[in-house]
Amino acid sequence: MKLRSIASEKGMFSLLAADQVVPILDRVGLQLGGSSELNQFASVMERIIGQYQRTVSGVIVAPEVSFNSVENFFTQAGVVFPLERRNFEADPLSVPILSQNWGVEATSNNYGVAKLELFYNPEEKEVASKKQLVAEIYDYCRHEEIDLLLEVLIYMEGTDLEYSQRFPELQLQAVQELRSLCSLMALEYPLSALGAVTVTAELDVPWILTMRDTPYELAKEQLRTVLESGARGFMAMEQFLPEKPLSGSAQFDGQKLHTFIETTGRDRVVELSRIVEEAAQ
Repeated sequence: MKLRSIASEKGMFSLLAADQVVPILDRVGLQLGGSSELNQFASVMERIIGQYQRTVSGVIVAPEVSFNSVENFFTQAGVVFPLERRNFEADPLSVPILSQNWGVEATSNNYGVAKLELFYNPEEKEVASKKQLVAEIYDYCRHEEIDLLLEVLIYMEGTDLEYSQRFPELQLQAVQELRSLCSLMALEYPLSALGAVTVTAELDVPWILTMRDTPYELAKEQLRTVLESGARGFMAMEQFLPEKPLSGSAQFDGQKLHTFIETTGRDRVVELSRIVEEAAQ
């Protein structure tokens, strides 16, 4: 499918990142072990997606982890399928490990947009291999006539100060190197309004803010900044989940989670989606 299938009528993007399996497990107090835990997680994801899809323009879902079949869960939002494996923590230094059971062709057959998560540093030794993988996937997507969402996450070793000092330079270089290899790019907050404007000027494709583990109120302000600077939306999940297991322990509490989803979580999804749509005006 094309980007219009996951965009609003105004051409903006509010994407629910339901493929973030490891962070979701941590937030809701679950672990994946046997089939019972997997079924429990699938049930949680059905509840989350069922509630939030009414407001967002698209949902990113990992079918190999969350569902055996997805067609029953998407009636109002478009769907995005990640191509990499999502049931373990990725190694930022390694080339992404692609799913063995789901790929570009399956995404096309299920009327979805493809997505690839890429930890990237223009100075790392694996940079050539990562760029080659992205180029091959993008070519395959074009052959199948579907679009590719590329989530670029800047990774470098060092102190927090060194990271913040070098981040704008590394992110801008990554954007320049990868901008021709995707249909839509998801980027971390560029640290300033000037950085966001610079990113927009460098791209010929639209870009959105990937929020990851940023606290909700800060993420909301960052979203406003990037939208004013030319971004077209967001992808988020952790902001719509409890900051920690609501039971006060690492144990799963389904009722309290469902209450959060239907109140605080829903209100946050509505608010961020409204901010995005207002920016289109």
